[in-house]
Amino acid sequence: MIGEENGGYALLKPTLQLGRLAVAAIAAGIAGRALELANDYSTATGKYGRNLSSYQGIVFMLAEMYAKLSASRCMLYCAAEQYDAKERGAAADVAAAKLMSTELACEICKSARQIHGANGLSADFEVDRCFRDAQMLTIAEGTSEICKIIISNAVINAANK
Repeated sequence: MIGEENGGYALLKPTLQLGRLAVAAIAAGIAGRALELANDYSTATGKYGRNLSSYQGIVFMLAEMYAKLSASRCMLYCAAEQYDAKERGAAADVAAAKLMSTELACEICKSARQIHGANGLSADFEVDRCFRDAQMLTIAEGTSEICKIIISNAVINAANK
């Protein structure tokens, strides 16, 4: 036996947090790649002498993808700093970063597929793999629902103090 009886979760908790940070970072990387692919596709593809990026609807999607990705990265960096500093409450912020990053990666990849049109559904295009990988990250190292439980418990406990 390692540690005290029924004390395994306390020993494992820092490892789970580190895993969640890693998954959040992977999600941010996948979302960043999907944004790159969407941008490249929109500037290279078009009909009638116009690129897709000349349409306001497309550039608004790209702008929203960029803004949300930037916010997600900032949240990830902040949670990583709190984890490194062993701050009280870091578990909730790590779970929040994992939740936001993975759910946002799915959203960004979905938008990237939309920009690619029918090609976004093709396994011949990398954006399809990004979408599938992003979906998997919402389950890895604690599902989105588990992260919500961790976050809500921290919020409730903070309010009751």
